[in-house]
Amino acid sequence: RLVVGLTLAVASGIAFLTTSANPLEVLAPLVGIVVGGVLVLAPWLLRLWEQVTSERTERARADARSEVAAHLHDSVLQTLALIQRSDDPRAMTGLARRQERELRAWLYGGRDLRGGADRVAGAVDDLVTDVESSVALQVDAVVVGDAPVDAHVAALLSALREALVNVSRHAGVDAASLYVEVEPDRVTAFVRDRGVGFDQDAVDPDRHGLRSSIIGRLERHRGGATVRSAPGDGTEVEAWVPRGRDTAAGQDAPETATEETDT
Repeated sequence: RLVVGLTLAVASGIAFLTTSANPLEVLAPLVGIVVGGVLVLAPWLLRLWEQVTSERTERARADARSEVAAHLHDSVLQTLALIQRSDDPRAMTGLARRQERELRAWLYGGRDLRGGADRVAGAVDDLVTDVESSVALQVDAVVVGDAPVDAHVAALLSALREALVNVSRHAGVDAASLYVEVEPDRVTAFVRDRGVGFDQDAVDPDRHGLRSSIIGRLERHRGGATVRSAPGDGTEVEAWVPRGRDTAAGQDAPETATEETDT
């Protein structure tokens, strides 16, 4: 290829210098010079391009490895160290579950759970992390869809936290499930447990956890809640709030602190 290219380029150059001023006679030598130059320079240009591309790829891989190493050092390795120093199986389980959620969010969602969340999916992750670190309860959460967190959704999250705290205190189980679905016109959530259950008609009127912290809070935000429970059959709390409406209803009736004595 090198010999052919040089021969073609030199021959075309000589023909170009010895040709007349006729444009048609000048065109053929010019084409020959270009083709000969391509044959000579193409392999070198190709190797140069491959080298530049390879160096760029290696730099990107090195940056990615550094980012992964830094995140693992700041999160996973520190969590493993805490687990090694802990003698409480429940605490170790909570640390492992929290680290699992953080790692999944970082791998697939690109969000650090240690920061604030302004969308439903991230806020539910923060809620579960807070509950599991505060009370002895494991929460299996599923979120379908996503949306910004407004005043209505914030009230729903507070009600869900109260429902999960109720499970840890009264259901007699150490696990519960949380399902949240973002629909076009509302956000619906379910909290379920397989605990001892209770008779709603037998609840004392002075116990405010269910009526005020869950049902009353959601009604002030144009939502609602339905509690289904029976002794021995566990409990299911269905809660919902609207989307895309004026939040003035929630602002006109500010949330008040309620005593965490519930059913």
